[in-house]
Amino acid sequence: MASNRWTVEIAPALVNLAKVRQAIGVHTQMLGINPSAVYHITLAVEEACSNIIRHSRRDARHLSLEIEATNRCIQVLIKDVGDPFDLERYPSSTTVREAIKNKLRSGYGIHLIKSLVDEYKYVLNGKGSPDLLLVKHLDGDKKTEVSTHAGSS
Repeated sequence: MASNRWTVEIAPALVNLAKVRQAIGVHTQMLGINPSAVYHITLAVEEACSNIIRHSRRDARHLSLEIEATNRCIQVLIKDVGDPFDLERYPSSTTVREAIKNKLRSGYGIHLIKSLVDEYKYVLNGKGSPDLLLVKHLDGDKKTEVSTHAGSS
């Protein structure tokens, strides 16, 4: 399969996450990508966007997602103009069981994102703020080179 890229833009509202799910689902289904991998990356992207919408600056006009699917991976670059969020500050060592035991009302999303994707990192865009890159490998190879388009904002 050749590389396929597309962009999805949404207004920062939770109701618009359905558009993200649909766009990823339709494109990857046409490409014949493993539904399990698609489910994982879609859920991680949805959770990351939800966190951005809920916790970022309220003056953001839109979220932009650059999605690329190849025979090796699906990668999604989430571009946000809101306040940066440091995914590394939230360790994935907190399990869902521990969160339930401690009666935490939130904080499950970071663990979920980290457990669903093979790579997550911030990519500095041309404006000096970080965009979030999520990668799900399709062939089990955790060392796939990530496309260079991800940082070319």
